[in-house]
Amino acid sequence: MASNIKIYGQYVVLPALQHKIIVSLYKNPDISINELKELLGVLPDVTTHTVENAIYQLRKKYGHDFIINTKGKYNIGHI
Repeated sequence: MASNIKIYGQYVVLPALQHKIIVSLYKNPDISINELKELLGVLPDVTTHTVENAIYQLRKKYGHDFIINTKGKYNIGHI
């Protein structure tokens, strides 16, 4: 299910996982990928890269600085 969210001053429709990632990072800055997966309900030891792929797609669409990874901790850059 897609969700609306405001990015760079405009409302956009995002897939549910991408929306959850943005909201989770906004509410919980400086979290690791495993902590993010846990917030999203994905088991940390699952070998799929669903969350990483969703982050990649968001960066591809909105720029690499949209989601920042510093020393293994993820943050929202600019919305």
